[in-house]
Amino acid sequence: MNKINVHNNWDPLEEIWLGDTWPAHFYDNEQGEVRDSFYKITEWTKTDLAAIQKKFEEFGVIVRRPFIDESKRELYTINEKSSVLRKPPICPRDTHGVIGNNLFHVADFNQCYEPLYQLYDPAHVHCAWHDKPKVLGSDMVKIGRDIIFDHNIELSPTGTLTERKKDIFLLFERFENIDAKWFGNDYRMHFSTEGGHLDGCYMPVKENLVLTTDHFDGYDVILPNWKTLGIHSPSYRAEFPNPKNKNLLYPPIQGNKWAGNFAGMMDDAPPHFNSYLSQYCQDWIGNYKETYFEVNVVPIDDKNLICIGNDTKMFDNLLIELEKNGITCHLVPWRTRGFWDGGIHCITLDVRRKGELKDYFPKRGEYGIKTVRSKIFTSTEHFFEEYNQWKSLR
Repeated sequence: MNKINVHNNWDPLEEIWLGDTWPAHFYDNEQGEVRDSFYKITEWTKTDLAAIQKKFEEFGVIVRRPFIDESKRELYTINEKSSVLRKPPICPRDTHGVIGNNLFHVADFNQCYEPLYQLYDPAHVHCAWHDKPKVLGSDMVKIGRDIIFDHNIELSPTGTLTERKKDIFLLFERFENIDAKWFGNDYRMHFSTEGGHLDGCYMPVKENLVLTTDHFDGYDVILPNWKTLGIHSPSYRAEFPNPKNKNLLYPPIQGNKWAGNFAGMMDDAPPHFNSYLSQYCQDWIGNYKETYFEVNVVPIDDKNLICIGNDTKMFDNLLIELEKNGITCHLVPWRTRGFWDGGIHCITLDVRRKGELKDYFPKRGEYGIKTVRSKIFTSTEHFFEEYNQWKSLR
């Protein structure tokens, strides 16, 4: 059995999963322009994934891929009666997470991932049923003994404040009854409702250094005294707000050939293709204009970083600053990131790093649930005051 072991982002990487997409012939039955567009996306995606895999392997990292039976397209449709394909297993971190020596998943696409699960001790591979935590790598940041668990909770904008608080209370109650029982004896747990996908908001790349964005604030609270390298606008954003922090590294970048295109990557995508995506593939494509691909990176160790290459100079400031902090960036192509709305971190899942569990903030004291962060509540204390009152009245 292969070992599972991850405690942070920057211990030396030994084994990683890398996502995959459907083979081109899965689209043979689509009509002209739609078929040809998928052919192009598939070619670019597979070519770049091969380059990404090669780069990891150059560092001696074992790379594992989801299994796709190319002769049985029907296994991957949305249901038995449909010919419409599901989104491929391109972003394993969206449905999997690793904490310590345990791998968690949400039973999505078992036909693709089951061969990988079988490589590990089944006692350390967990499906998120009703009595097990739902741990997703995209919504979690591991910093040794401290873990931030974020949640994408849909709060109705028309709901009353009481109704919106109740939604959070119900979510936290499950977290308290399940997640805390799993992790509370070994970790300080930080619950938040920032909207999920923290790996597009900030990224610790080594001890005492974190890449940051405007999606999130309060870094001085969650990572006290850590140095921040700030990026105020994602490279795909077409229109830029005035930056809140004048000291951020990136100047606004005006003009982007992908701007305004629903596919998020093809400036010549035919209108019919966009209509097809809108009708059948909305869950394939996120809002790429909000995504900070620059922070969605994977450290090989605390001195080497895998990040997306680009033929422009827009990343120069960041690369220079990282070099000043002892980190070398190794650039890989990922042309279809806008289509899949996933950076290097999203399309991978690190399952083994060489390192031991460390406490980076020992002054925080005992383990268990330590903080709650939500825009509806002014503080952790405010949250627990209302949460305990809510529980007492049920």
